[in-house]
Amino acid sequence: VSDDGRKISTAKENFILLSRTHPILPWVYARSHRPYPNSEHLFLLASQYLMTRKYEQAARLAEQALGLKDEPATRLLLARTLLALERYGDALEVARRLLDDERQSRQASKIVAASYAGLKDWREALIYLERLRAEATEASVLNLAAECHLNLNEPEKAVPLLRRSLEVDPDQPDIKTLLETAEKRIKK
Repeated sequence: VSDDGRKISTAKENFILLSRTHPILPWVYARSHRPYPNSEHLFLLASQYLMTRKYEQAARLAEQALGLKDEPATRLLLARTLLALERYGDALEVARRLLDDERQSRQASKIVAASYAGLKDWREALIYLERLRAEATEASVLNLAAECHLNLNEPEKAVPLLRRSLEVDPDQPDIKTLLETAEKRIKK
């Protein structure tokens, strides 16, 4: 009905009057959740902080989530966050616990290898990188293995890895430069 009393439109529907308010939730959210803070909420918040490079907040929330419920995914998130904070020893300790978990072992191995590289323990890093390379070929794994070999003064082992990395992903200008440097070191 308009201001002047004319009928504008009509419709016929059921009208339900409730005695109290009732929140309408989508079906996806209808399952029961424990109130905040619970481990699931803290995990999601920590993930968002990690993606936005707010590592301190991400680490704090991931540690809180682990305190509530120790889950492999949360432990992996904490290890990634500690690696991003360059707390290599802590990341190594957290990630090592995941090496036996089949679902998380590959990602945990990457974190362990990167942590050893951060600690300048090139030989230990290579042990994990060789295992990773045996399972699949990823540019990041090849690049880190090549870096370890170069730091161990083994450029002849680094060159094939760098070449393979450029085959996998040719758009890596830093790796092209590193390859040239490694080839020059072999010629000396």
